[in-house]
Amino acid sequence: MGIDVREMEDGRREVFYNVEHQNLLDTSTENKPHMQTVGSLSVASIFRRRKARGGDGDGNPFIYALKGLNRYSISDDQLWAFRPNFLTTLSAYMSKAPYDKITPLPSSKPIARYVAKKAVRFQPEAQLEARLFLKRSATEVLAELEAKYDSDEIPKKIKSQAAALIGTLRKSHNSSFAMKNVDQRLRDYIEPLVLAPDAPVAGHRILLVDDLLSSGATLRTAHRLLTEAGAAEVSALCLLSRV
Repeated sequence: MGIDVREMEDGRREVFYNVEHQNLLDTSTENKPHMQTVGSLSVASIFRRRKARGGDGDGNPFIYALKGLNRYSISDDQLWAFRPNFLTTLSAYMSKAPYDKITPLPSSKPIARYVAKKAVRFQPEAQLEARLFLKRSATEVLAELEAKYDSDEIPKKIKSQAAALIGTLRKSHNSSFAMKNVDQRLRDYIEPLVLAPDAPVAGHRILLVDDLLSSGATLRTAHRLLTEAGAAEVSALCLLSRV
């Protein structure tokens, strides 16, 4: 059960659910959720991204459509077709271990918050913590990145990408930092989040929720911050897996 993408005459790309194959996205419920790791953090994904056959696609059309990016779209009727398998896999995952707090990572799009809210329905005793993390400002990330650049912590092979990002950040003033446009190879050298002041995490079992597992840099940062703050256990759940 995958997706198809239809090119429209006006240049838009519409995403459709297809029960006949698993191209681009595996939404089946067998052997799900799909498990991967980011450092020492265990990450479960409800749907599994797949590469396009004979191409270099990485399964992004679905997330593009959900976010309204790159002229991709999906109708409400098509979204509804994903719901049964989404809920089945989510229910199976949430039955495995109890959590005290379920927290979506900060995002300009509501996808992670939606998944987190649905997860809480399967564990109503858990608390939804939507503001556990704060995005760092572009200015804060710039200072850190410049220091790593000057100290040669960033490898020579990606210094040109780092220099380009530094130039962009210098023009961003104090806006919130967004990881989405950062070269994948640079993400391990950037920490995009801080824990909210007096965040209630010590001794708690916490489930992090994100929309997409890519480099894992944001989840890795969140995991470290929670562990340092005394969280008893940290796991992660994404809507879509790493390819």
